[in-house]
Amino acid sequence: MAFEYVKGNTVFHRFDPRVKLLLAVTVIIMAVGFTDPIWLSAVFSFLIFLILYCRLRPKEVAVFLKNLSPLAALYFLFNLLFPMVTFEEITPLATVLGITISLEALVWAIGALIRFLIILVTIRVILMLTPIRDVILSLVKLKMPPEFAMAMSIGLAYLPVLVDENRKIKEALMSKGWEYQFRNPIKRFKALFMQMLIPSVFNSIRRTRDIAVTITARGFGYNIRARTYLHEIKYTTKDYIATVILVLVLCLVIYIGWYTDIAEYTFTLSLLKGA
Repeated sequence: MAFEYVKGNTVFHRFDPRVKLLLAVTVIIMAVGFTDPIWLSAVFSFLIFLILYCRLRPKEVAVFLKNLSPLAALYFLFNLLFPMVTFEEITPLATVLGITISLEALVWAIGALIRFLIILVTIRVILMLTPIRDVILSLVKLKMPPEFAMAMSIGLAYLPVLVDENRKIKEALMSKGWEYQFRNPIKRFKALFMQMLIPSVFNSIRRTRDIAVTITARGFGYNIRARTYLHEIKYTTKDYIATVILVLVLCLVIYIGWYTDIAEYTFTLSLLKGA
């Protein structure tokens, strides 16, 4: 299984893995707390900067996003037609199948889409910056049960593998003349579900069995609490400085996202209506 770690010598590569996890938590909380597309675009721009600065194979990240585009489009459409918020004022734009699409719903859906991408890209970036070994060790150092830390790390690391596996299944089916681009959404969903999702689920089950056998063969279940580690992690001065900065940013994000309206979708809405 490829965990997608990309070697490097940048500042972010040299940070303690616990600092990187705190960075991921800060970005994800920022994405969850903000609903405004402009603010969320700024957060996404930071992730793009991180990818380019750390040379985390931008083309692979682009392919990762491309493979997620059908799911992202479905998520956007769902939020556009059925926004999970009540609007005080509605500005109609169009009507589709008897459902009114408003400017407010469009702004909300764009924000939801960017939030969705931020969360997925953040997980991918942290896994590309940190070896899975260090991810597990940092979670254990944070007093998380080793069993849960192992399960969580494997689950996160499996995301890019799953995307790549789905791509291979899709290419194999298309080479045999498989068609899925039907105009009828129900027919298209049925083709994707029957031909792609079911093989992917069976492959995941098979891979899970292989991982379980490997973990057992390496004696993971024996006296877990007394485990020692060949590679140890230790905080340095730069890690303490980065932790303080991230905690301050996290507190600011929580304050802005939960106790003010600055980062609400109404910010972009007011700019559009003002224009």
